Amino acid sequence: MGYGDFKLVAALGAWLGYSMLPVVILLSAVLGVIGSLLVMKAKPNERVPFGPYLALAGVLCCAQSDQVNVLIDWWLAKSGFM
Repeated sequence: MGYGDFKLVAALGAWLGYSMLPVVILLSAVLGVIGSLLVMKAKPNERVPFGPYLALAGVLCCAQSDQVNVLIDWWLAKSGFM
């Protein structure tokens, strides 16, 4: 992650709320691994930026915020934090 990625995560946290940040980071990491594997097949020495995956995860979490909030509440209840 570069310095622009940290700024993007901060903006997503301000926009979506701090409780959505773990979901955004986890989803962007999964999307990044999938995207990197696809790029590495075509161009093995190519660098892959992480910002587009953060942005895509932010858009997906914003569009599906009700389902994500239910998932977060379920996880917190199961883990004993609520």
